[in-house]
Amino acid sequence: MDRNLHALGEALRLLPEAAATTAVVPLSTGHSNETYLLEGADLILRLPPRAEPLLEGLGVLAQAETMRVVAAADNPPPVPRIIYVDNGSLIGTPFFLMERIKGEMFGDYEVPDWLSTPDDSFRDSLSAAYVGAIVDVHNVDPIEPFGAPVTPLEELQRWRRLAARAGNHELLEIMDRLSKLPAPVSGPPSVVHGDPKPGNALWDGSRLAALLDWEMGYNGEPLGDLGYMLFFFASDDHPAFPSCDVPGIWNRERIVAAWEEGTGRSASGVAWHEAAAITKIAAILSHGKYLYDSGQSTDERMGGWGEHVSYTVSLSRAMTTSLFAD
Repeated sequence: MDRNLHALGEALRLLPEAAATTAVVPLSTGHSNETYLLEGADLILRLPPRAEPLLEGLGVLAQAETMRVVAAADNPPPVPRIIYVDNGSLIGTPFFLMERIKGEMFGDYEVPDWLSTPDDSFRDSLSAAYVGAIVDVHNVDPIEPFGAPVTPLEELQRWRRLAARAGNHELLEIMDRLSKLPAPVSGPPSVVHGDPKPGNALWDGSRLAALLDWEMGYNGEPLGDLGYMLFFFASDDHPAFPSCDVPGIWNRERIVAAWEEGTGRSASGVAWHEAAAITKIAAILSHGKYLYDSGQSTDERMGGWGEHVSYTVSLSRAMTTSLFAD
């Protein structure tokens, strides 16, 4: 059932922070949250999903607290300012309001004009800002909203549970094989974003204005983020995503070097973490396809994920096999 956006706006206008709201406009139904623009008040509203969530992620209250704590760290990455948090007393479900940060986004599958039109030096600066923001994340010590630090194998098991729910036995076999290899560790646990793809940043020119979507974050091994990032850039095993394959965008070698310099950690063994990240992506895609096929979701995007599932599972197998060969 669709939300009654008029009634939602009427309720939110009772808050001084949102009193100027003239309309509630859907921005994204999201895979783990719903996001709306409060026109007039110029704020962003985040709500839990009404249907079965795609991801095992933090709830909206934990996300709001995460951004508050990260923003208070020394040299933090840019995150939106939290304006108001409610545990469900106002509209019957938890929510938070955050500042609206205007900016451009990477396209996951298409190169936007704002990225392709400037010269290479623009994209070089943009690359430096992107990697620098992730370095800033990994220089934050573990935070309370994320709970006890988890090991790379515990994080792998988190996504194995999703693959099991989806009934993807091929992926389960790959994950089990990967878990038999020691997971490299770069040092003590830090904050890990969990979904640090280029598409989760907002851009004001080459300035990274905000790092978004913290619902998969945890305290743990930051190589998990680095391996996840590298999936979007070309390697011997896979091509780059279109927006990461434009002249001036850094290649994976330069990304790794800048990350090592900025964090003071070694990226040795990041191939294990990249393989684990691709199994994680495969598990998420598998679960989305399962939700659609079983009638638990009507999201047509998930219904078309079969080809992506096949590709990421195949890539997971190839990369895991390479690790054993090494």
